[in-house]
Amino acid sequence: MVNEDAGTSRKTRPHLFQHTYLLNRELVRTLRSDVAELFPIGSSARILDVGCGRMPYRPLFEGRCAEYVGCDADPAWTDVVDCPAHELAFDAASFDAVVCFQVLEHVPEPWRVLEECCRVLRPGGVLLLTAPFVFPYHPSPGDFYRYTLEGLRHLVTRSGLDPRRVHGQVASLPVLCLLVSWYAWVLAGKLRTWPAGGVLATIVHGLVIGPANAVGWVLGKIPFAADPERACTGFSNHVLIADRP
Repeated sequence: MVNEDAGTSRKTRPHLFQHTYLLNRELVRTLRSDVAELFPIGSSARILDVGCGRMPYRPLFEGRCAEYVGCDADPAWTDVVDCPAHELAFDAASFDAVVCFQVLEHVPEPWRVLEECCRVLRPGGVLLLTAPFVFPYHPSPGDFYRYTLEGLRHLVTRSGLDPRRVHGQVASLPVLCLLVSWYAWVLAGKLRTWPAGGVLATIVHGLVIGPANAVGWVLGKIPFAADPERACTGFSNHVLIADRP
C-alpha cells in the first residue's frame, strides 16, 4: 500500500478551508458507498486504476481486492505501470474492474480511453468512473472537456459498456459556493506573490473560502437536487458505474 500523501489526504479527508472542500467531501462520500457495494470485504477482484496519479482513492479499496494495479503516462512511483490511458499495456479481459478518477477531462480523445477500459475488462466486469461538469479550468497537463450526464452515458455506451447508474456531486446552489472558493484560492495565490501578501492571503482563506464552504455545505443539505436526472445542469461532478457485458 502506498503511503497517503498530502494530495491523497486532501481528497479523502478534506477540511473546511480547502478550496475544493465541497467537491472532495461529496466525491469521497459517494465513492466510499459505491466501493463498499461493488467490492465487499475479502473480494478477490483484480482492479486497474487508469490515470492513477498518486492513487488518492486506493485506501478505499483496502481489504476489498486481491490486487490493485495503477497505470499512468507520468508515473509517480516505480510500481505504477508506465502507459497512456488510451493505450493500456495490459492483455484483453485481464481485470475484474477498472476505476478512472477525474481523468477524462485531461485526455484529448476520451472515447479511446473508454474503449481501452472496456477491452481490458473481463465479461461481467465493472467500470467505476468519475468526471467533472461544472468545474474551473485546471490543466494537468491539459484540460479538454466537461461532461454532462448524457455525454458520459453516450461515451460509455459507445465503448461497449452498459451504464448502470450515475451520482451527482455538488448541485445547483452549492456549486456556486464551490466556484467562489476556487477563485478566492486563485486570488490568495496571487496575493502571496506580493510583499507581505501572505497576511492578505490568510484573510481571504478565513473570510471567503471557509464561509463559502460552510454555506455550500448547508445548501447541500436541501433535498432539491438529489436526483442527477433532474439537476444535471448544476452538478459539479458525476460518478458513473457501468458493466461489461
